[in-house]
Amino acid sequence: WVGLQTGCSGRRNCDPRFPSDVPYFWFSVGNWCPNKPWAEKGTKEKPNGECLRLGQDGSFLMGGLCSAGEEEPTGDHGCVYSYGESEVLRLDDLVGLTKEDCGGRNCTDWADFRENCTTSAFKRQFSGHGGEIKPVKYCVEYDVHPACEANCHVPACKEVLQTGEIVELGVPFWAGRCDPHANVRRMEALAHSFGIAGARQKHQLLEEDVLRLATPCFSKEAMQCTPDAGRGGPYCSRGFSGICLPCWVPKTLWGTEPAWEPLCPLNILEHEDYHGKKAWRPHCRTQLPRDLCCLYTGICTGSSEPRKASLDDDGLALVAARQNTADMAAFLRRALMDAGHNDTAKDPNLGAAAYYQWGLAPRFRTLQSTISEVESYLAIRPPPPGSWLPEMPWQPAGPSEGP
Repeated sequence: WVGLQTGCSGRRNCDPRFPSDVPYFWFSVGNWCPNKPWAEKGTKEKPNGECLRLGQDGSFLMGGLCSAGEEEPTGDHGCVYSYGESEVLRLDDLVGLTKEDCGGRNCTDWADFRENCTTSAFKRQFSGHGGEIKPVKYCVEYDVHPACEANCHVPACKEVLQTGEIVELGVPFWAGRCDPHANVRRMEALAHSFGIAGARQKHQLLEEDVLRLATPCFSKEAMQCTPDAGRGGPYCSRGFSGICLPCWVPKTLWGTEPAWEPLCPLNILEHEDYHGKKAWRPHCRTQLPRDLCCLYTGICTGSSEPRKASLDDDGLALVAARQNTADMAAFLRRALMDAGHNDTAKDPNLGAAAYYQWGLAPRFRTLQSTISEVESYLAIRPPPPGSWLPEMPWQPAGPSEGP
């Protein structure tokens, strides 16, 4: 793929092996003569005659890298991207291979881990189509059940995931490859390792200075970012990746069922393109928080205060829209105690579980399914790599602050 592929999330994942609740992109900057394999391009001085040409003068397309790679892109032919000094992050460090034991010392890299790691649990992999596990003489970073190898959405994979059988082998970092939430945790762990402030506190995957630019997406020439308020979109947001991505507000008067994806960030109406423009304010079908639309416009019924919000799907949606981990933890503690899950309500890691129950955009779910997700997360031991990193230690509420 040459160029930018539309962001994918939910039912429209770019890669069915890696579902995600957060849109992600495939991007290739391309090179000169992008329509030919390297061996058939010819040379820049004498390109293959079948190489792509520009329409204006018939000259060959020579790629988009600005001169020396350092100039600011102008958008003109031959200068649509540049790059600066790169930061280097070793995946071996990120996933924890260099923390594994390789005979009384830490492994130095993947090859060292592969040949010399001493953890017997890593010396296994799947064999055949039935998911049989066989011992091997080397260490395996990750392996997944054959039913899920190519696609997490096919019935065979869903069935094996529900059986409770072993579906994955290898280091903990990659556990939950078919779990959208786990894949978001890995995104945030990567962003955190690159120094993105708020990556593991605010679900932020972008540098703050990029967000502060508030660069518009709307243009009169391109109608892709011109919403129909009755249909809920398409709006456009840079909040997920810095790239203008069409998004939707659900449950509008004439919106589709199910709603188009991805759903917009909750602050979409504050974006430079839409701020103060009543004509583009979504026309919500209801004022029910569980329908999500009213969360964007501020017309929902009910209280969002975590200790007053109703213990149902509406209260959950209202508290999640506050985008605050402490508030979500307080609400979930009430809900867990009301449901009789007192031990879970007192779990010291409830704050981490609560962090993953809100995000940049809302999502359709029930309070019951949320409680199940929280309990599933808290059952993972040790806690998943890349998890919530609080700015200060979170403490459960005291007995006087119960439901």
